[in-house]
Amino acid sequence: MTHGADEPVGKAGGGRVSKPLTGRDTARLAEAAELCREVFARLGVRRDGLFFGTLNAGHLGGSLPLGPETARSLHDPRLPGNLYVADATLLPNALGAPPILTIMALARKVTRACS
Repeated sequence: MTHGADEPVGKAGGGRVSKPLTGRDTARLAEAAELCREVFARLGVRRDGLFFGTLNAGHLGGSLPLGPETARSLHDPRLPGNLYVADATLLPNALGAPPILTIMALARKVTRACS
């Protein structure tokens, strides 16, 4: 698995989400894949023994970021009044590193704010 921050492009609306990979995203993924190949080669793994799995997003950082107007309430006005999010979508952008401790802290804060 590789982690990387993608470019902040995409849109959501009308029941659809669009998050295309940009040229920069694709180039960075190719660079990461080559680096992985080099690491495995140094460990003695043959290149023809490698495979790449599914490309997916692990943490949708920055999809619904907290801003000055939402940081206090922890609720985005675009959401129904009784719906809160408590994950990486609240972060200002994709971090490119595992954000689990930050997500846990945000989740705790959100649950306290809406209970």
